[in-house]
Amino acid sequence: MSDDAMVVVANLVSRSEALTIAALLDSAGIVVHVGGEHYAGATLNILAIGGFRLTVPASQWAKASDLLRDVAAVPPTFSRAVQRRALILLAIVFTLITLPGALLFVEDDDSLFEMAVALVLPLCGTPVAPQGRGDYFLLPATA
Repeated sequence: MSDDAMVVVANLVSRSEALTIAALLDSAGIVVHVGGEHYAGATLNILAIGGFRLTVPASQWAKASDLLRDVAAVPPTFSRAVQRRALILLAIVFTLITLPGALLFVEDDDSLFEMAVALVLPLCGTPVAPQGRGDYFLLPATA
């Protein structure tokens, strides 16, 4: 592999994690390219295009691997308080969307299946922020 070839060092799901890791590598003098950097959707479409791919030159792969092993090897923790608030918000939105529809369906005496589809379908467009662990492709540690 030539020294000017670009090597994938990480494939991340979260845009904020990708830009943070890229800034860390850049501050250490490592040239880094973030694939999909300008994609800022709040849906899971980023998974369809392969995530945010961080690439570095092959000549700097060892240095980037050592840095990421020290900093990014610890899995992120997510706040349970934020998860609870998101579930409460989802419950409120679900109630506001489905309650009027449920009352209409009960009056019309339609089938339960049609009611369930009509009540759940509006929630399919709810944007989500993917929170997951990305994949890191590091060189083995040198002794």
